[in-house]
Amino acid sequence: MGIPCLSRTYQKFKVLQYCLTLIALQSAYLLQGLLPKRKRLLKKGLKVKKVQLKIKTLTKNQKKKVQVKEGNSNVLIVGLGNPGSEFEQTRHNTGFDFLDSFASQNNTKIDKSKLSSLLGNIKKNGTTIYLCKPQSYMNNSGKSVRSIKDFYKIESTKIIVVFDDLDLEVGQIKIKRGGSSAGHNGIKSMIEHLPGNDFIRIRVGIGKPSEKSMTNKYVLSKFKNDDLKIINKINNLADKIIISIVFKGISFAMNTFNSKIQ
Repeated sequence: MGIPCLSRTYQKFKVLQYCLTLIALQSAYLLQGLLPKRKRLLKKGLKVKKVQLKIKTLTKNQKKKVQVKEGNSNVLIVGLGNPGSEFEQTRHNTGFDFLDSFASQNNTKIDKSKLSSLLGNIKKNGTTIYLCKPQSYMNNSGKSVRSIKDFYKIESTKIIVVFDDLDLEVGQIKIKRGGSSAGHNGIKSMIEHLPGNDFIRIRVGIGKPSEKSMTNKYVLSKFKNDDLKIINKINNLADKIIISIVFKGISFAMNTFNSKIQ
C-alpha cells in the first residue's frame, strides 16, 4: 500500500518541478524580450530540455551578433608595394593601389608617417581598422609591419595582406589564410617577421610574362589598358572584400570573392 502513496507524492513533486521550471523559463524569455504566450508554450508541448537548448542557442547567437556589431579587437590591413613615384601604378604596387581604393571608399587617406610606414585608419562597428603601406620597399615589408603590429598590439590573425600574384591571371582573386610565399619577396619578409604565419592573404592576379627571365621587368611595369580596366574593377570591390573578411569571416569572403573578374 505504501508504493501508490509514494507514486502520488512523486507525481506531485514532478508537477511542482515542471511549474517552477516553466516560471524560470518564462523569466529568462522575458529578460531577453522574447516571452511567448503561456498558452502557446503549453499548446506546443515543448519539452523542458528542448526549451532550455533553445534559450542557450539564442543566447549564443545574440553574443555573436554583439561581437560583430561592437567589435573587440583591432585589425591591420597591409598593402604591399614600393614607395616612390617611379613605382606608382606598376603591377608590383597592386597592393598599394587596392588599399588606396579602400581608403578612398571610406573617406580617409593613408598619409601619416610612422614606423617606416604610411598609415591611416577607419572605425566600423566598434572596430578600428588600421591601413598600412610599408615604406621600407617590398623585400623588407615584414619588418615595418611587425613594428606597426607591436605598437598597436594587433594579433597576427587580425592582419590582412594584399599583394600582386604572378601565378594568378589578371582579374583573379584568391583569399586564404597561411601558406608559403610562392616566391613573393614581400610575403617572404612578412613570414619571417610575423609569428605563426597565420595572417590572411588577398592575392590579386597580375598574370605573368611569356619568359621567366622577364619577370623583374614585368612586375615593375605598368598594366596595359585592358588589364588596368580589370584591376580597377577589383579595386572598386576593395571595401566589400575587406569588410566581408573582417565582419563576416574569411570563409564567407572566400566563397564570395575567390573568382575571376572580367
